[in-house]
Amino acid sequence: PEWVAFDDLHSHRRMLDLLDDRGIPVVWTAHNLTPHSKEPERFDAVYALWAARARAVIHHSAWGEQRMRTHYEFAPDAQHHVLAHGHFGGLWEPALAGTSRDDAEAALGLTSGRLRIGIVGAPRAEKFVGRFLHAFAATRRPDLELAVWSLGPGVVVPDDPRIVVAEQYRMTDARTYALRLAACDVLAMPFDPDGEMLATGTVADAIGLGVPCLATDWGYLVETLGDAAIPLGRGDAMVMTAALDALTTRQVTDAAAAARARRSQCEWGDIALATLAVFESALAAGPVGP
Repeated sequence: PEWVAFDDLHSHRRMLDLLDDRGIPVVWTAHNLTPHSKEPERFDAVYALWAARARAVIHHSAWGEQRMRTHYEFAPDAQHHVLAHGHFGGLWEPALAGTSRDDAEAALGLTSGRLRIGIVGAPRAEKFVGRFLHAFAATRRPDLELAVWSLGPGVVVPDDPRIVVAEQYRMTDARTYALRLAACDVLAMPFDPDGEMLATGTVADAIGLGVPCLATDWGYLVETLGDAAIPLGRGDAMVMTAALDALTTRQVTDAAAAARARRSQCEWGDIALATLAVFESALAAGPVGP
């Protein structure tokens, strides 16, 4: 909602009234409890207004539905639907056509021989990138290495030769991003289980290419990844170090197979049909009344 009229509550209210006047219902895909900017004093009232007027809400997990419905008050007759976030294999596989693991590593200036953990995606308040870096530095395993393309401002990178990439996050082209995914054995997703995010697109990357994930106990990761997740606990540095100490090739192999198996549950064609059904149901019911 913040992209429609920023924090101008009067404009949001006018738009919703106009939609009501024209008999147009609102369907909201709930991706976060609050904008990434973390300014509740500006945006909580905006989100609450749209929640109260939404005819239908699409959630990406049952866990996310519970969080959203606990946080905001929806109309008693609002429809709630859980639809998976589609996987991004269709984006990255064509970019990797004919590209081997060795090719991907060479293109990125990486060398083979270690089990490589990657962190991709934009930095977020809920994403413990700095904490994971230090948890990684605390393990003494010489067979692991870490590539981070997700640094935010002020993150301190330990002096550790096994941290082979530590780059500030920036947008990149599809080919480069796909190469990063292909060069990693496992992606780390050290998200705050108690944060305000309800989903992350990086899971769609992982499932799309069958890459397993080192994942905290964030409800969205637990529900969406299933056995494709290798547990990191709640994101405590010592617990994450212990998980890295215990990490085995068999764990990674089994979790990768589970990630590939999850693709069938996250196909865009099936999700499109389910979304169309949500729209048709919302249109049939009309807008939420006053």
